[in-house]
Amino acid sequence: MEIIVTVDRIEGDLAVLEVGTRLVDWPLSELPAETCEGQRFTLTIAPAPADLSEARARLERLKRRGPKGDEIDL
Repeated sequence: MEIIVTVDRIEGDLAVLEVGTRLVDWPLSELPAETCEGQRFTLTIAPAPADLSEARARLERLKRRGPKGDEIDL
């Protein structure tokens, strides 16, 4: 499932995301470095792999790659 979220505002080290009709605080450090108010992201929700080592390896690859736009593949 994919959900479009919008950065409503940035408050210190938190981004306030508009998710449907709700506002959700999200760590700004977990978003691309160039994140700004009004920016939109696609949030993909999928079942976690049964083997968490695979998920951890993917996360480490993402951290090494650094921000390359507004799409994050977890």
